[in-house]
Amino acid sequence: MATPADMRNAVLLSVATIAAGFVVPVFPFVGIPLAGFALGWIAYRFGTWSSVAAALSTSALVAVFGPIVLPGLLPLDALYVAVALLAAGPGAALALRRYPAWNVVVFATFAATAAFLVTPFGMQLIKDNLAAAPQAFEKLAASGMVSDPTFVRQNMATLLTVTAAMLPAAIAYMTGVGMMLAVPLVSRAGRTLGVEASRYPVLADVDLSFHLVWPTIASLALMAAGTFQGHSRGVVYIAGLSLLMIVFPALVLQGFGLVAALYRRLGVGRFMRTLGYVLLVLSTWLLLLLGVLGLVDLFLNFRKVARGQAATSTGAVR
Repeated sequence: MATPADMRNAVLLSVATIAAGFVVPVFPFVGIPLAGFALGWIAYRFGTWSSVAAALSTSALVAVFGPIVLPGLLPLDALYVAVALLAAGPGAALALRRYPAWNVVVFATFAATAAFLVTPFGMQLIKDNLAAAPQAFEKLAASGMVSDPTFVRQNMATLLTVTAAMLPAAIAYMTGVGMMLAVPLVSRAGRTLGVEASRYPVLADVDLSFHLVWPTIASLALMAAGTFQGHSRGVVYIAGLSLLMIVFPALVLQGFGLVAALYRRLGVGRFMRTLGYVLLVLSTWLLLLLGVLGLVDLFLNFRKVARGQAATSTGAVR
């Protein structure tokens, strides 16, 4: 039987969910953690379906009142809000009972990003930025702020290709930051209420899902197909490059886990480990190498981590 405290908490969490729904389209790295906090508590205290109902009700409110409160938003854009809230709240609450926390972050990010890219708001945002990109590069070349304006003009097509690929990736990165903040909030809510929920493991124990290889393979296949057709700046190639940029941070995280495990095995001290991580982050080529190592590790499992079993409370898999 619900107590007065439960009723009060339900109202407060519902208000927080509604606020998160209107913030998500504008500041996903703020709205998504707020949604995760509120919907996570609802899921673990009042049940998963109560959390789903709160997420969908909030999305309906965004569809009706969003265009009034947020100019440029259309009712169909509430689809992104619905997916983001469901992924950060009840979806994460369910997944954290079975899967490692980092896997939940990765796949929740993919789901929310895909939803954003198919909404009118997302498509219009990308279209506007692509239309402004040529003028921005031309102004940059003419501003005197670059040492070789001729190089910028000669490589304008390549720069535009990278820009087109970076836009979906930038959206994924912002969404990913939000999910990274939301998942530990959901996990803490579950553990506070006595529910076994995975949490972030130490870096050396990070081991992402093998299924991450499929979008990686798909991205490389699309890039190869675009290049084979002679359209390295065409839609197929850019789609593949965009997907690779979205999945690449996850591969780098897997690579960092491999390096951290090596440091731990060698007994490297905290100061030297931190210095090593900083040097890795500052080097573009080393980050690329980490991504490749992460992909190879998904196949070869260098650390011999037991996969395909239930996650422990630390997020590691036994």
